[in-house]
Amino acid sequence: MQSTTNEPALFTRLRQHAKSVQLAEEHSVKHGEPGLRLEDFRCRYLVADDIWVPLAEALLIGHYRPVWNVLIDGFGNHDPGRGRTTQARSLWDMLHPGRAWAAQRPEAQKSPHQLRYEVNAHLSRFRIPDLDAVPVIDDEVQEAMDQEEMVFDLEK
Repeated sequence: MQSTTNEPALFTRLRQHAKSVQLAEEHSVKHGEPGLRLEDFRCRYLVADDIWVPLAEALLIGHYRPVWNVLIDGFGNHDPGRGRTTQARSLWDMLHPGRAWAAQRPEAQKSPHQLRYEVNAHLSRFRIPDLDAVPVIDDEVQEAMDQEEMVFDLEK
């Protein structure tokens, strides 16, 4: 199978994520509001064969419970196109405005105020992870790994 690009998909996707954060930052600065700053973001990645990506992603999300994966959906969204103009704005775009295409969508049912409350409640239940520490495999992660192993065994 031949690649359709000379640039790895991972870097393309990271650049798209950075652009979303940058647009939210520019919006915040323009309106004199607190918000995200691209300089506050760091990225670590491990290039692996495609077969391992879903397992690694599930384990990391299960362990760290990041807000954008478990509460505020829409960070990685792209413009859904003109055929879906009635689709509600994502929770990410409600909380972090800046993407022009999202501003054209109807507002989601939750207000930015309500979303901030939910984010604070979520974050108060979890301590900020030390990303330099090796993750401990807790019961929830072990269960996810066991289930993945059972599925793999069934596929043999």
